[in-house]
Amino acid sequence: MFKRSISLAIFAIFASAAALTACEKKEVAFNTLETARSQAYENAVWNAEVYRNNNPRMVGLKVIGHGDDTQSGDCPQGSGWAKISIMGSKADGVRMTDGTVQIEKYVVYCSTVSAARSCFIEKDFLEKPFSKEYGHCASLNEVPFPIPKIAK
Repeated sequence: MFKRSISLAIFAIFASAAALTACEKKEVAFNTLETARSQAYENAVWNAEVYRNNNPRMVGLKVIGHGDDTQSGDCPQGSGWAKISIMGSKADGVRMTDGTVQIEKYVVYCSTVSAARSCFIEKDFLEKPFSKEYGHCASLNEVPFPIPKIAK
């Protein structure tokens, strides 16, 4: 009985220590964060370029990346999503009264870690259950760190 009590006490101490460690936020160094930001940006822009190239209404427009604003020292993996603009003017675009061509702009949300998830135009993205992930630090089970390179 005494040995069992000691064993339970030791187990409780280790379980408490493990729980406290799991809740502790660890910050990464600035250079590590910048590497993660660069990889997330590169992945999102690559996904956006593939999405644009496969979408007839967007061919000829430029991809303007914005990155994952959720990435920080204590969340280097971020949310897993970046907001991207695809915009520009097409030669056959609508002419304004001053003769300039109207700028077309599409807002898309692109995965920073998955080529399979790719991108979604804003309206479609907001209808998906995973749109709630945008702007919130993802767990490491959802978004890996270090961020893998997905561009081929």
